[in-house]
Amino acid sequence: SFLSTADVSFFHIDGTYKITKCGYALVMFGRSDIHRQFHPLVFMLTSHEQEVDFIFFYRSIKDLARRLKIKFRPDFIVQDASEACY
Repeated sequence: SFLSTADVSFFHIDGTYKITKCGYALVMFGRSDIHRQFHPLVFMLTSHEQEVDFIFFYRSIKDLARRLKIKFRPDFIVQDASEACY
């Protein structure tokens, strides 16, 4: 059976270089709702999009959720094909 969108948590992560003047990547992590609106939750500014940056980013999100006693168990994280992300 198919899960309804209420039963599944979708999060998104993506970065852009077009926002910052110094050329650093601004990475946004957030969630979309049933109305297809994106709600940014966490931001990261990085000089390089490297694997170590994303490991730190994801660990920080998990640590923050744990400290705030927020259940954070995403079913899916949608991202681009950047090797550093996955």
